[in-house]
Amino acid sequence: MHEIETWISEAATTLGLPLKRKAPEEGREVVKIARDIYVEDDPRVWWLRLKLPSKQVPAEELGLTEVLPSREGTCWLIPETDAEELPVYEFDAKNVERVIRECPYFEYYVLAQDFSWLVAESDHNVFFVCERPRPPGRQPSDG
Repeated sequence: MHEIETWISEAATTLGLPLKRKAPEEGREVVKIARDIYVEDDPRVWWLRLKLPSKQVPAEELGLTEVLPSREGTCWLIPETDAEELPVYEFDAKNVERVIRECPYFEYYVLAQDFSWLVAESDHNVFFVCERPRPPGRQPSDG
């Protein structure tokens, strides 16, 4: 287990939050889909080669919760561990920042469960916020 995984586990315990880690095969599928949508080639970290335009926000200006495109429902937290297979955790979107703040600094990705958006925090303390374009004529409430 990578040190970052231990930090996340301890943070969830400290905060009294359930820790839901995807099984390895499910985690691989989540990461594959996310990379197919948002990442070009095979960079060391995703934010170096994003396919879609991103809004960049200094982390000193706004917190993660403030830059998430949606704070409703659950999302996936994918810590950048430099491992071939990245771990994937499920958290309530409004709690994911609390977990991260309990940990020493690490790079990570937060992903909507429907893959509609991705937020990455770089080692330069910058959030990269990407959203998939909606099909023309569809509104967010169209499902």
